[in-house]
Amino acid sequence: MEMGSLSNGSKYVKRDDVSADDFLIGDLTVDGQFHKLDLSGIVPEAAADNLVHFKVVLANTLVTAFIVFQENGYVNGINFEAVRIQAANIPIYGHIRVEMDANRKIQYKIQNVGTYSYIKIVIRGWFEKVGGGALMNVWI
Repeated sequence: MEMGSLSNGSKYVKRDDVSADDFLIGDLTVDGQFHKLDLSGIVPEAAADNLVHFKVVLANTLVTAFIVFQENGYVNGINFEAVRIQAANIPIYGHIRVEMDANRKIQYKIQNVGTYSYIKIVIRGWFEKVGGGALMNVWI
């Protein structure tokens, strides 16, 4: 599937061939609470208030383990993206799209159960507004 754009909409900016993960388990807090994840060192200012796309890989000893991502400031626990362990000690991959705030931050929560072998996050790309119109994404 390709991402297209309209003249008054948005464009997807693919990040080139990165050589390392952007965040590892040691960069994150594993306590079952929401925390801010600051993407401003990776994602440009032009992408603020737009979607960021990233890959998450995790493995845990328990099948009940998961990681949740949502817009910064959300509190109702309804509108989120998640990656949940399907089999103990087997890595699971997820591709997540979440809207960043004006400071290019999102929120994450990692369930504090079992033992995580690893959690890896790599930013794959982001959306930027083009033209002067409203943000409109078109999947082709």
